[in-house]
Amino acid sequence: LIFAYKNPALIKRTVEYLSCEDASFFVHIDGKVALNQFESIRGENVFFTKKRIPVYWAEFSGVEAILLLIRQALAAPQRHDYFVLLSGSEFPLKSRRYINKFLEMNRGREFITMQKMPAPGKPLSRINTLRFPSTRPVHRFIFRALAKIGLGQRDYRKHLGSLEPYSGLTWWALSREACQYVIEFAQNHPELAKFFENIHAPEETFIHTILG
Repeated sequence: LIFAYKNPALIKRTVEYLSCEDASFFVHIDGKVALNQFESIRGENVFFTKKRIPVYWAEFSGVEAILLLIRQALAAPQRHDYFVLLSGSEFPLKSRRYINKFLEMNRGREFITMQKMPAPGKPLSRINTLRFPSTRPVHRFIFRALAKIGLGQRDYRKHLGSLEPYSGLTWWALSREACQYVIEFAQNHPELAKFFENIHAPEETFIHTILG
């Protein structure tokens, strides 16, 4: 799953390096970026999302794009065992054969950094401080000002119920079953998305909290 907005040449090289009969590439390009820059990334196993979301840094639009990629990959006829989220700004240090063997040997394990909040670098203020998206500039400005003087706060426990907040890095390698669970949980608990729409860097907490 490639969640990107730049580096078309690097993405093309990565896809070519990792391509094999067991791999497919699902690509979401930020809706704010001209798609024709990525026309050279082609192949029978390369699938661009038809829907493109304008993604803004550290906002819920990033989560929406990632969920879009997961849904498309789950619906694909290939039924892949593992989904690996990439940013389009990296190149693998190991061969596709090594990666395939590693995942086969570790089948059933999930690869995601996750720690219960609060944690070093992941204070509860990240989720307790109201932060509105760029699509609501007036609310965003007002609540950023309130946050600077210690206002604009809320208690996550009133919104998450029995769920405990977890956080970690955006990037992961998850089994098909874990990804299916995330999608089903999000669909069955729409109030979760409403809460995470107004926090900082939800792509580092939304999926982590569901799995945690």
